[in-house]
Amino acid sequence: MNDQKAAIMCIVEMDEGLLPSHWFKLLKIAEQQSADHWIPYSLEAECNSVAYGFMRNDLYDEQFLVDLKTTLTPVLMDWSLESVDGSYKTKSGHVVTMFSHVDHIN
Repeated sequence: MNDQKAAIMCIVEMDEGLLPSHWFKLLKIAEQQSADHWIPYSLEAECNSVAYGFMRNDLYDEQFLVDLKTTLTPVLMDWSLESVDGSYKTKSGHVVTMFSHVDHIN
């Protein structure tokens, strides 16, 4: 396992949406992490929040999607579970960055 990013996400309120400029910023951050191909991904929880972003195409399989959902859904459901640095590690050891809000994307 390594610390190479597997996904770059951000939390968005259902009624806010994501602007094209936010998608561009997320993709730029992802491409700085590695030269891998990145594909769009969204994760909805049973609440008012959605995680939007990109994941590495080479990791796209059922097990990684389950790991990603298992790791991030609790955070979407309860913001008190957010990590200080926005970094989360899946069960399989992949590192995921999830910004707490679209406004926090630099």
